[in-house]
Amino acid sequence: MLGQQLKVSATPEEDSRSIRVSNIPAGLSRDKLEIHFQRTSNGGGDIESITMVTDTEAKITYLDGAAVETVLARPQVLKGVEVRVQKWTPPEEDIKES
Repeated sequence: MLGQQLKVSATPEEDSRSIRVSNIPAGLSRDKLEIHFQRTSNGGGDIESITMVTDTEAKITYLDGAAVETVLARPQVLKGVEVRVQKWTPPEEDIKES
């Protein structure tokens, strides 16, 4: 998957419960990512799904959208690296015109 971008499509409701995590350190497992963002001490909550978009970027969807705001309010550090966390916005090519 190196250098490739995965196409991630979802409903607007699911997107509202999702975050984009980028700058993920090399070698960090998906399980470690899930544990970190599930911990309430990191602002997390129950996770519905994690999709690795690239090797260093993931889409995390929570069961409860309130977790998005609490995660965004705190710095997130994985393996000594501060990762970038933002509300999920679909990539341009996934946005369909109405």
